[in-house]
Amino acid sequence: MNSNRDCQIKMFLGHNRTGKSVTALKFAESWKKAKKYRFLVAFDPQDRFKHIRDERIIEPNWSKYLQPKYRDILFVVDDYHMIVDERIDNDLLKLFALRNERGLDFIFITHNPELIRKKISYYITDFYLYYTQGTDKDFKGKLNNPDLIINMRKIVNKYVKAFGKGEYPNFPYIHIDDNDKVEFVNFDKEKIKQL
Repeated sequence: MNSNRDCQIKMFLGHNRTGKSVTALKFAESWKKAKKYRFLVAFDPQDRFKHIRDERIIEPNWSKYLQPKYRDILFVVDDYHMIVDERIDNDLLKLFALRNERGLDFIFITHNPELIRKKISYYITDFYLYYTQGTDKDFKGKLNNPDLIINMRKIVNKYVKAFGKGEYPNFPYIHIDDNDKVEFVNFDKEKIKQL
C-alpha cells in the first residue's frame, strides 16, 4: 500500500524542560490513533513514549526498516544526537527518501542548535522552536532558513525570559513549516505586544 500523503519530518529544538517531548508526545498519540495499523518505533531514553511505542530502539538498525514490509511507521528519536552522529547512516537517508511511498514519519528532538545534523535538516518539514540556548552561528550552515529561525529564536527566548516557560502542557513555542509559515503557539498576544 502506498501512502497518499506527504509524510513529515519534525524537529523539536529547545532547552531542557521547555515542553519539546510533551508536544511531540501529543503529535505521536494523535498519529497513532489515526489508524490502528500504524507502528511507532522510539529511541526514548526517558521512557516518555513507553505507553504508545510498539518497538524500542536501543542501537539503531535503520537497514531493518528498509524491508518492504515496514510501512506506516512513526520514528520518534528523543535526544537524537545520542544515536545520530554527524556521518548520518546512509540507511536512515534512504528511509527519508522512501518516506512518502512507505508512510514513514519522523520526530527528532534535541536541546541545542549545535546538535542539529546538517544532512537531516535538508528533509525537515516542520520545525518546533522552544526557548533554547546556543548562538546564532550554531544555526548557520545547518538549516535552509537560518535567519528566520534565528529571529524566531530571539522572540521565543525574549518571551520566556519575560514571562516564564509556561505551565504544563501549554509551553510557548514557534512552529515553522517548510514554506516558512510561522505560527506562535501558547503565546499570550497581549504579552507579545509588551516585548
